[in-house]
Amino acid sequence: MLYPQSGETGIAVDGTGRGGPHHGTGASAGRRQRVSVDYAPGAASDPHVHPGSVFAYVLEGTVITQLEGEQPMTYTKGQSWYELPKKPHMVSRNASVTEPAKLLVLLLSQVGEALKVPVNAPDSGR
Repeated sequence: MLYPQSGETGIAVDGTGRGGPHHGTGASAGRRQRVSVDYAPGAASDPHVHPGSVFAYVLEGTVITQLEGEQPMTYTKGQSWYELPKKPHMVSRNASVTEPAKLLVLLLSQVGEALKVPVNAPDSGR
């Protein structure tokens, strides 16, 4: 399961748009998955790591995101960002306590690799 993690509330994910294998320039085949992440007002994800690359696009609302060692960033409808593989994602939350937020996320990973793991999990790469 990609989202939510244990203890996360107010987050819904639709992964029905998931893709299949992708064949980049690397030596091994990977997979891609497209998901829609809905944050209820005030909802936040627990700190986590994505083993592969992440491309996120804000469909509605405003989100605040912070990668380990970086300043928090605020993104609004129409803005996007990229996350390097295995870079801990310390903050991901809806900036509003009254309005929902929605992301379109493309995750790239190796076949058989988890798409999201808690920061302190043994397979988080930390």
